Amino acid sequence: MQEHDMFFTNPVFHPGLNITVRNGDKWKKAEIGDTLLLKKRGTDHVIASATVMGHAFIPFPLIPKEWLLYEHDPACRNLGGLFAAMSRVYPGFSMLNRITVIIFTVQ
Repeated sequence: MQEHDMFFTNPVFHPGLNITVRNGDKWKKAEIGDTLLLKKRGTDHVIASATVMGHAFIPFPLIPKEWLLYEHDPACRNLGGLFAAMSRVYPGFSMLNRITVIIFTVQ
């Protein structure tokens, strides 16, 4: 099992199951059981610790709407809100991009 620093622009989480969406395949490295050290982008302060429950590498438009109910950021719990956030964080982000959805539980 490994630990990974994971940075968030809006580090809000709800108890239990959460998801976060990342552009590309970098986060396929997070294996089930790994620990995520959740941090605000630009800091090294650990806000919370989480355990990876799974991940999926899929085209952006195919993210199931049901999964978005668990998005950590309330503004991203629909495809339009998630696309807006992804476009801010990843300049040039497109609906054609493949994403990694990381499923995790906050401890």
